[in-house]
Amino acid sequence: MNSHNHHMFASVGTFLYRNLAGIQSVKPGYETIRIEPQMVHGLDWAAASTDTVRGPVSSAWHKVDTGYTLDVTIPMGATATIVLPKLQMAAPVVTEGDRALGSNLTIETGSGSYHFQVKERD
Repeated sequence: MNSHNHHMFASVGTFLYRNLAGIQSVKPGYETIRIEPQMVHGLDWAAASTDTVRGPVSSAWHKVDTGYTLDVTIPMGATATIVLPKLQMAAPVVTEGDRALGSNLTIETGSGSYHFQVKERD
């Protein structure tokens, strides 16, 4: 046996970008994408990207004292549903860049780069 490309190694990579970073293809060719990261206890950040026929898709989250940030890139010609984790927040406040999105944790969007901040309401 000369190959070191075992299924058990590939499944770890799949777990990282599908679960921790939350990158999932909903329609073939990443025409429709779902970003739904899983933020686990004991891990302060995760980042992943994958190259698609439309271009790169990326997701990176980082926990901060007041909540977390999520940076997402959606390629041209694709649409996405972004599901932001609520975590332990009773009343989360969501912003994207300078825009307030209220407490909406599910966002429908097109291609582009987005910077979300989710924190507990003051």
